[in-house]
Amino acid sequence: MPDTPAVSNEIAWLEDDAAVEWLVGMYRDLASQLRIVGEEYLAALLQRSGTVIFEGA
Repeated sequence: MPDTPAVSNEIAWLEDDAAVEWLVGMYRDLASQLRIVGEEYLAALLQRSGTVIFEGA
């Protein structure tokens, strides 16, 4: 990696315990709002009547 301020800042962020704890907390919050489902769930959802808007980014 090049020795630039941008690279140094990114590495410092990754090595910062407080930043890691913050990131873990954010992922924990996100995981509490999500549910991993199988393909059967989506298939059943798509069989319902009505309009489906899917944003697959």
